[in-house]
Amino acid sequence: MDIMQIVKPENNDGFQLPAPGFHKAAIVKIEDLGILENRFEPGKKRHELKIVFALDGGTTQFAWYTASLHPDSNLYALAEAVFGDVPPTIETNDLLGRSIEIKIRHYESKGKRRSKVVGVTPLRTTAA
Repeated sequence: MDIMQIVKPENNDGFQLPAPGFHKAAIVKIEDLGILENRFEPGKKRHELKIVFALDGGTTQFAWYTASLHPDSNLYALAEAVFGDVPPTIETNDLLGRSIEIKIRHYESKGKRRSKVVGVTPLRTTAA
């Protein structure tokens, strides 16, 4: 098991944006948001999850996932990064505590700088 350093933030007065780029990330929380309106396809609904990652360096990042294991879904990509071969079914608890690498990108929205997950990959191993 790889060791991951978690650092206490210097202040608690706001969310600290993770740096852009690749980060080692542990899945620490999964919220079932239920069936919601699809903001990209009005009139359609989809089952959504909110997944929270604890990143190296002590920050956190969350991302929304559609609860689907269709090969084109973002949850499929996450499951592939975690398991390698994606099983036919998964329980959300099977993802908790698992570590992967995520790629963070910054963007502007409503006058604020924000961050989002733009890629997930298996954890890279280093030669001993």
